[in-house]
Amino acid sequence: MSRLSQPFSILLSILAVTLLALVQAARASSDFSFETSRQLPMVYLNIISEVGAAHDPAGKEGLATTTGQMLTRGTQNKSKMEFLKTLESLGASVDADIRPEGTVVRVSFLTDNRDKVLALIGEMFTQPRFDKGELDKLKKELIGMVLAEKGNDARLAQRHFQRFLYGSHPYANPVNGTEKGLSSLSLDDVRSLYATNYGRGTLRLFGSGDADSGDIQRWWNSLMDSMAKVNPGARQAAAIPAPTLPLGRRLLIVNKPKTTQSHILFGHGAPRPDAPGFHALRLGNHAFGGPSFQARLMQEIRVKRGWTYGASNRIAMGCMPRHYTVYYFPKTADTTPALSLGVQMLEDLVAKGITSEEFHFAQDSLVNRAPFDNDTPRKRLENQTNELLFNLEAGFFKDLSAHTKDVSEGDVGPALTRYFKPENLTITVLGDGGALKDKLSKLPGLTEIKMIDYRAE
Repeated sequence: MSRLSQPFSILLSILAVTLLALVQAARASSDFSFETSRQLPMVYLNIISEVGAAHDPAGKEGLATTTGQMLTRGTQNKSKMEFLKTLESLGASVDADIRPEGTVVRVSFLTDNRDKVLALIGEMFTQPRFDKGELDKLKKELIGMVLAEKGNDARLAQRHFQRFLYGSHPYANPVNGTEKGLSSLSLDDVRSLYATNYGRGTLRLFGSGDADSGDIQRWWNSLMDSMAKVNPGARQAAAIPAPTLPLGRRLLIVNKPKTTQSHILFGHGAPRPDAPGFHALRLGNHAFGGPSFQARLMQEIRVKRGWTYGASNRIAMGCMPRHYTVYYFPKTADTTPALSLGVQMLEDLVAKGITSEEFHFAQDSLVNRAPFDNDTPRKRLENQTNELLFNLEAGFFKDLSAHTKDVSEGDVGPALTRYFKPENLTITVLGDGGALKDKLSKLPGLTEIKMIDYRAE
């Protein structure tokens, strides 16, 4: 090693260690946050584990959801019914919200019953019941939800779109799992996930309401001390890898014979919310397909042609880059022209951008509605939770309005060109495949055509 390269290598090592320490310190400082608000005699807590559906092992899809739900089904001292009835008598509730990136256990209660409720929640985390009978019941419930989803065409189309887009990437995992994955789960699987992902250093608490922050933090510190003893091997879940999405224009027909309506989704990868140009992209996207009759998609596909009741688009957020989708639901007879028009409109958007009138409409709309997304302690609590799970800077959602105001008309076109790629569309159409396949196969630029049964997992 040269005389210059050795000091440089040492410097890199020092910088790496310093950066890791800073990241760990930043995460440690975000383990607890509570906003006191005396507006209502209620307290709201979000207790967050960064293990979600995207962490489910192959063949065990549904494990994160099952574990989160089992956590709320009683303690070693109380059956599920005893636990829930006690919470209800105290004006309290608890539920588990499982996302791809994490699990959010939400607790709410009347201020007067704070100490009793917090004692119950502490017991729930440190002494979960994990009863075999309850697991069997829960698995049946979740499998029932998966099967019922096959009758909800909008949700079923979304599920197949994500699996077609993400392939073997963890973002393809459905939050509620699959019938096969849920059937395979055992109590040992649940206990193992709990032991390795629910402990001090892996759980965070964000809250708001009618309580002093210091009182809640003392309870939280005590609970984390107990969790360190209960699950000493708990560690952060593995990072979700960045997805590598397919190129080319691909078509998946989800065949549901004799249906008279189709559900169309098309899209591709999208940037993280902190990527350069994201706010300009969001503004252009709002003009194109935002929730307004003035948006292009709604005007062309519903208002002028009457092909669908609604037409919208969306940029999904996550800790890794997610996806962009356009969605609408025409009659079978209108499916091919409706899809052709939507794709052509996206191509025109990228090529020509938006008009000055559309720019000012979208900017005013986003800026004016932004305060309503952050105007109560509970909304700020949810924003803070999303900032953690999406790995965004604190205050990202609070600052959306200011960032949108800073977007100039000239920023939008380059952002659309940079991130929207009509040549790389993943297209999913749920409908009568027999009536649709020949016509849809003639869409220009297709590099792959596939048809599956709607009951396929």
